[in-house]
Amino acid sequence: MAQHTYFSQFSKDAQRGLGIEIVIMVDDVEKYYGQVKEFANVVKPLTLQPWGLYDFRTADPFGYYLRFTTHHDIFDPENAVK
Repeated sequence: MAQHTYFSQFSKDAQRGLGIEIVIMVDDVEKYYGQVKEFANVVKPLTLQPWGLYDFRTADPFGYYLRFTTHHDIFDPENAVK
């Protein structure tokens, strides 16, 4: 991957996912959190956000910031930051 023109600008030791957040919607975020919190690298515990949804954040070994949240309509204004 380091030979690719974009990735070659970073050192070989740089975390590839640094600065990237991936949002993953799950059916029951509270249950899922209970299942993964013992082994996942949780960087922010399960929290009720100002926009009314629960979520938690983890970081994977490559530096990707993963946000797990409940299924919701991303286009619904009710899910916007309040």
